[in-house]
Amino acid sequence: MDKISPEEKIQWMKKILQKKESISSVASKIGVYYTTVDKWLRNYKAIGPEAFFRKGHTYRTPAQKEAAVFDYLSGKGSLRDICARHK
Repeated sequence: MDKISPEEKIQWMKKILQKKESISSVASKIGVYYTTVDKWLRNYKAIGPEAFFRKGHTYRTPAQKEAAVFDYLSGKGSLRDICARHK
């Protein structure tokens, strides 16, 4: 399967969120693993369409890192949720 464009990923995520498709059916239709689509969906929910257009490593300041650690230690979500929120 060819690489899936960011625009196509966004359309699939919208269908999942509108309950028109399941994660399993999307994964099957586009030829990727369930866990891949699940990761795309979590990222899409956390930061929106930008999740599919980001490239490369993002630098985080010490203050940003500290905020993420504080959120985790304060119980403001799972490690995965906090990482997605602080991308």
